[in-house]
Amino acid sequence: MEGNIRILEIDGPFFFGSTSKLVDEVDEVLGTKVVIFDCRRIPFIDLSATFALEETILRLKGSKIQSFVVLTEALRDELVHLHDRDLPEEILFMDFNKSLEEARKLDPRK
Repeated sequence: MEGNIRILEIDGPFFFGSTSKLVDEVDEVLGTKVVIFDCRRIPFIDLSATFALEETILRLKGSKIQSFVVLTEALRDELVHLHDRDLPEEILFMDFNKSLEEARKLDPRK
């Protein structure tokens, strides 16, 4: 965690059974302004996990917390193809440092 920026690393396959860990970690973001989901180590994601990620992002947005998702180009294409309703391209990054740079712009305590 850096200031009000929280980084959640998701490592390994991301499917329905692994979404509870994500929800548990998101419950710990009190005082956070920005959450960066680092998904660069996810080899694949299924549709239910895509929905869980979208729901988590919506939940954070409702709490006035901005979300960014860092992923590989292949995973980005898969997410956009599967379901892009709540994953607008402006929150998707393929470069972790760029996502952190954007997060710092939103965090007054940097």
